Amino acid sequence: MLQQVGYELRKVGLFLINVNIRDITDESGFIKALGQKAASEAINQAKIDVSQRDKLGAIGVAKAQQEMKIQVAEAEKDQSIGMKQAERDSKVQVAALRAQAIAGENEAEMKVAESNASLQIKKADYYQSAETKERQAHAAVQEAEYLAQAKAALALAEKVEAEKRAELEAPALAMKRQTVVDSEAEKEKIKITAQGEAEAILVKQEATAKYRVPILCSVEVTCEL
Repeated sequence: MLQQVGYELRKVGLFLINVNIRDITDESGFIKALGQKAASEAINQAKIDVSQRDKLGAIGVAKAQQEMKIQVAEAEKDQSIGMKQAERDSKVQVAALRAQAIAGENEAEMKVAESNASLQIKKADYYQSAETKERQAHAAVQEAEYLAQAKAALALAEKVEAEKRAELEAPALAMKRQTVVDSEAEKEKIKITAQGEAEAILVKQEATAKYRVPILCSVEVTCEL
């Protein structure tokens, strides 16, 4: 039929794509009766299906509710277990954190103690070094004082020795100087005497040569120094 209708339509320039049958009737009404029977059967079957579906739905709902209750119970159980586990884990974590805090405090106290000990050692070393330097300075001052006293004593001894030496050497030195003076005076006296005698001889010779008269001349020269 589809081919025949399509053939006829093509004659007028139309093309048949598909055909939908909406209603079929016949003169006896058999087809309609068959349709009513099929519709009634379909309706009854639909009602049966609906009832069956409702029953299955109720059963499914009951099962779903039961399963939900089971799941809720399991979830609550899991939640309780999880809460207990979480509480236990929290206690463990708190204990671990507390242990870490205590360990940190102990470590900090140890570091403070080590720092204090190091500071005390440094202070002791500083005080010992300062005391040693003070002792060395005091010893140096005493040594300088002793040295100054020794130098002063030596200078005083040298002064006393020089004074005593001067006292002892003064008469001898004076005598030596007097001896030198006397010796020089004697030499000068002899020189003057010799000069006088020489001059007297010269005068005598000049007089003899001028007057040809014998002249007696006596010259005495006395020198006192």
